[in-house]
Parts: sequence; structure tokens; C-alpha cells
Amino acid sequence: MAGRLTHVQTTEVTSAVAQVDLIGTTTDHVYMVTFADVQPVNNTVQLISRVLVGSSPRTSSSYDRAWSTFSSSSIGNQYGSSETFTYVSGVQTGNSTSENNQGCLYLHDFNNASAYSMVSVYGVSESHSQSVGGLRGGWIYKVNEACNGIRLYFSGGNIAKGRFSLYRIE
Repeated sequence: MAGRLTHVQTTEVTSAVAQVDLIGTTTDHVYMVTFADVQPVNNTVQLISRVLVGSSPRTSSSYDRAWSTFSSSSIGNQYGSSETFTYVSGVQTGNSTSENNQGCLYLHDFNNASAYSMVSVYGVSESHSQSVGGLRGGWIYKVNEACNGIRLYFSGGNIAKGRFSLYRIE
């Protein structure tokens, strides 16, 4: 049946960890990552990501991104090129109970060593001031190599809690 989701991995964070690695993009399918109720240990940080190759993060300046952003006070566009990571959340969040991050990523061409890996991003965050921010767009990893997963982590400090899942779309 076309469009069926096959569960690959889920990680539930209940005590502080540095990052979450979702590994298993081993076929030519599109994969979907969901993240919900993700909260940092530190304040004023953003959820970010890198691809994994051989289960190791790629830190070279090979990430380009472009998306539309929205917050409680503005709407705009953002882009970046030749970065060493890319953003997943729309605004900086912190560790109070009302702050969290959630969203969905679609991973394209991750298993294809002859193409750039691409990600469609749909993320929303709520900050301590109860302002909501989000983004919709995408990013690309500009190296022709097969990626076997993705790492999610905060721009500073650990992940305090959250649920992260990887699915294969068949």
C-alpha cells in the first residue's frame, strides 16, 4: 500500500542527554522524523540538526537552508549557506514548563550516495514569553554521500525531555 508508514526507531528522552541520533535511513524511501514536547536544559537555545554518515555527524560547512518563519510578532524569510549545522525549530526556547518544540522532517535521498540529502522542515516552538514561532522550508546537505540518519540537539546544553521517531514512507 503506497504511503504506509513503517516505524524504524523511537527515542523517548526523560533525563538529560546531549543529542538524539535517529539511525536507519538504509533504503531509497523518503523518511519522516517527528519530534514532540522537546525541551532543553538551558534557556535561549534552538533545536538544530546534522546528518549522520556511518552514524557520525557531518560537521563540514555543507548545509544550506531556506524557509519562511513566523512568530507572534513577525513573518519573514530566512536563509543560510555553507553552515556547519541547520535549524529545526522556529524560535529560541528554554526550560520552563510552557516551553517546547515539535514538528516533522521529511528526509529525501538520504541513502543515495550520488545525490545531495535534502530535508523538508515543519517546526513550531513556544518560548518562555508564550510567543509561538515556527518555520516551514528546507535544507540541503551538499555532499554526495549516503547518510544513515540524523542527529537532533540544542544549540547549547542538553535535551531535557522529548519524543523523537523515525519512520520509512513506503
